[in-house]
Amino acid sequence: MPTALGQLTALPGFVMLPRKRMKKRRGSAVKVRSVRQCQYTVLFEPQEGGYNVIVPAIPEICTFDKTMQEAREMAEDAVSCYLESALKHGEPIPKDAEPTTERLAVSL
Repeated sequence: MPTALGQLTALPGFVMLPRKRMKKRRGSAVKVRSVRQCQYTVLFEPQEGGYNVIVPAIPEICTFDKTMQEAREMAEDAVSCYLESALKHGEPIPKDAEPTTERLAVSL
């Protein structure tokens, strides 16, 4: 359940990090903005030539890059873009999903 914090709203899965307050300019007030930080589980799958990255909570996201660091940056950008779009269009912000993994043995 969201909790009102003044003008800010704390949503489950979000950490509210207030930015530094800015001084008032002559005759006008500067708005203080908040930063919402979301954490999501991502899976890095080694592939020929790099890493495939998926975000289980957001199945629309699948990205790839040559190094783990570059793949991580691509995933951060993709998640950020997805969440900004969801907020802009009034869509719900997905909660993190921790996938269950196990080894499966099959007989041939």
